[in-house]
Amino acid sequence: MVGLSVLLASWLELVPFAVLFGVFLYMGVSSINGIQMFDRIMLLFMPVKHHPQVSYVRRVRTEKTTMCCRLFITLSYNIAVVILFR
Repeated sequence: MVGLSVLLASWLELVPFAVLFGVFLYMGVSSINGIQMFDRIMLLFMPVKHHPQVSYVRRVRTEKTTMCCRLFITLSYNIAVVILFR
């Protein structure tokens, strides 16, 4: 795919930037559903009785999942701030 996009670079220039941005945004949002970290973050806002019966929920206590997700969110936010305001 990457090689093909290099070969078709002259045709890609004809496509408006907003269209390409929309396509990649749609692809990113539609793929979030299967990512385990996003599922764990969604568990933070869900009561324990509504948690799905999947292995990463059954084998790990809710407190550890919550701690891991909060740590991940805090670290990723801090890294983003450092990169943006460097």
